[in-house]
Amino acid sequence: MPSDMSKFNRKECVFLEVDTWSGLSIGATHYYGRLKTKSNDRVDVERVLSVEEAARLTKDELPDAPAYEEGFESIRFYSEEDVVVAAKNSWKKHFPDYIVLLEGSSSCLDPMRIIDVQPAGLDYEELNRICQEWVDNGYWGGEDQEKAEALSSLWEDELNVLLGRNVKSTSGAKRMIRMKDDKKP
Repeated sequence: MPSDMSKFNRKECVFLEVDTWSGLSIGATHYYGRLKTKSNDRVDVERVLSVEEAARLTKDELPDAPAYEEGFESIRFYSEEDVVVAAKNSWKKHFPDYIVLLEGSSSCLDPMRIIDVQPAGLDYEELNRICQEWVDNGYWGGEDQEKAEALSSLWEDELNVLLGRNVKSTSGAKRMIRMKDDKKP
């Protein structure tokens, strides 16, 4: 079951939502990113174009479109990772009071990869490990729904710890996951 997003207040999580029409629309090659909060504040992820990037975008445009120039701002990226890098470099400027940047939808709180935190030094490696295990388990559509639920609960509890909240012990969810893993051949 997806977690209840209402548990997270407005000044904690920023979400990076990445979209593309690549593979869906003829000639589409770009990725776009938007930073969003639970309160629906939104900022498009942008980058300042280098000479090379401006030339590449201009070449990709329709013949009568205006040319891009060095220093122009653009919301168009050539890979999802380029969007992530730009978001990591800009989210604190737009949302200085927030703690964590997550890659995923702001409309739910399934386990998501943490891209960055502030202040620097907060440890989020375990959260990303749990998220990857949840992905490897097949998200909510995998065969082991009990493990998916346990991993989701564990991820949410660990996020609460990262955010400095007092939460119940996660030992029950950890124990359930270990028991399920021990039963594997």
